[in-house]
Amino acid sequence: MAIRDLNELEFVETLQGYLTPSSPVQRLQLLRGRREQVTQITRAFHSKGRHVFIFGDRGVGKSSLALSVANFLCAEDDRPIQLACNSETFFSLARNLASQLLGATPVNGGVSGGSIGLAGYGLSATLEGQLQAREVPELTSLNEVVSVIRYCVDKHLQERVVIFDEFDALPNDADRGLFADFIKQMGDQSVPIKMLFTGIGQSLESLLAAHHSCYRYLASVSLSPLNWDGRLAIINAAAEALGIEVDMSTQYRIGAISDGFPHYIHLICEKLFWEIFDDPEDISQVTPELYRRAIEAAVQDIEPFLQELYETATRKYNDDYQEVLWAVADHHEFERRSTDIFLSYQDIMKQRPHPAMDRTRFNTRMNSLKKDSHGAILIGTRQGWYELREPILRGYIRLRAERDGVALAQDHPQDTGARTLQLFKDKRAPQ
Repeated sequence: MAIRDLNELEFVETLQGYLTPSSPVQRLQLLRGRREQVTQITRAFHSKGRHVFIFGDRGVGKSSLALSVANFLCAEDDRPIQLACNSETFFSLARNLASQLLGATPVNGGVSGGSIGLAGYGLSATLEGQLQAREVPELTSLNEVVSVIRYCVDKHLQERVVIFDEFDALPNDADRGLFADFIKQMGDQSVPIKMLFTGIGQSLESLLAAHHSCYRYLASVSLSPLNWDGRLAIINAAAEALGIEVDMSTQYRIGAISDGFPHYIHLICEKLFWEIFDDPEDISQVTPELYRRAIEAAVQDIEPFLQELYETATRKYNDDYQEVLWAVADHHEFERRSTDIFLSYQDIMKQRPHPAMDRTRFNTRMNSLKKDSHGAILIGTRQGWYELREPILRGYIRLRAERDGVALAQDHPQDTGARTLQLFKDKRAPQ
């Protein structure tokens, strides 16, 4: 144990300050590789009545970006309101939002002495009485929602910030339509609130369907996997804080496995630094054996959702599906031709103890991976082209291959990194 002579409590506090594999990043100071998107969001909020929609693949870091910016925008003694759209409806979310806004309202707030004045909000006497008692009933119309939220927001001295997470999980298109109209009304009435939406999707249109009326009130922020600078920045910030030297070959292996999805970097680095902390020797730099043990620990601790997808695809009567899946993940491009995937497969099989399949049998396996019996883990985008149904799964596939001694994704466009990867492969410890 020799990480700057830290005891376990000090080590954990330092580690948690830089690596959060199980929760979103919450501070801009720890958000790596997203400067352009942060600037886009903060400038969008300079426009009155404008809100922000962050979209991208599952696990790419949408919640971390939204929460970090929201915390930055909040007053020092305030926190953003976070609402998960999963299995909710527009009206249930609106009621939840109003309840949280009321709960944060000062008891003596308002404009009429010790009570809260509702004049000018167009609310019924019954609803007025309920809000004065800090109770929010079920809301049944868009106008009612807008009036209640406008009233609740107006009672705060500071502009509130709200995050609607997992917008794609709304149960039906009707709720998306209500949200689109809600966004428009909030902008038209200049309600002093900043709203951030996050959702899995390839475009804002795919999440809001045909509800074009609200687009001019939204800044759309497309989030892609982290670039290499962002990936390495996460590793180096944590390593520097702990006084550990992580060689460039190890950094690039972690970055390549991650595929730009921050979760993998946080997870592998967390496991790696724990291995160093637990080692009885006086260690200040990463060794191949420590790296190997960290990879093994990361595989064991990965999200069950990803494990299940992988196992469903590969656990069949034939044990040759795994290398086919590895070949799919052996490139930085998401969409690949079957011909190129087969070339990757042939290279992979040179490192395996059993012979490779011929092209005909390989193609059969590829097509099987598109079927429900294999979790439909692959989709065919056009004739002879394939990609993973869940892009975040590619990092887990690379992690599994790495554990079994096969280093994938050595094709990234940074030549220096590619040379380093080859050096690392040459000196790897036996598995």
